[in-house]
Amino acid sequence: WVRSVYIIQRQEQVRGVAASAGRLLCSMLPYMPWLLAGPGALSVAFLFMAAMPVWVPPGAGGVDNITLPLFFAPLFWALAFVYACLEENLLRGTVVILGAVVVQIMIVASAFMGGG
Repeated sequence: WVRSVYIIQRQEQVRGVAASAGRLLCSMLPYMPWLLAGPGALSVAFLFMAAMPVWVPPGAGGVDNITLPLFFAPLFWALAFVYACLEENLLRGTVVILGAVVVQIMIVASAFMGGG
């Protein structure tokens, strides 16, 4: 009998924690587009800049793979920022931004591991 009371109390505690986590997520929902457009867009631009030397050829002078990422980084940031601001479906916007981040991380990791 005492054990069943203990189990019921633990279940109520777990439900309380889950409910508070749900309330926290719902309270953060208005800030998610700003987090996506701010740190999300900045991370996409930085990772594109880090990954571009892997897939951009060096060019005639041997510096295109260094200068082009620096030149295009603000463009990548602007594209990600505007997309995050204009996307009405928050889940789709998050998936697209995170997908771009994951792809760029994979490119950079393959370059460091000798695959690129």
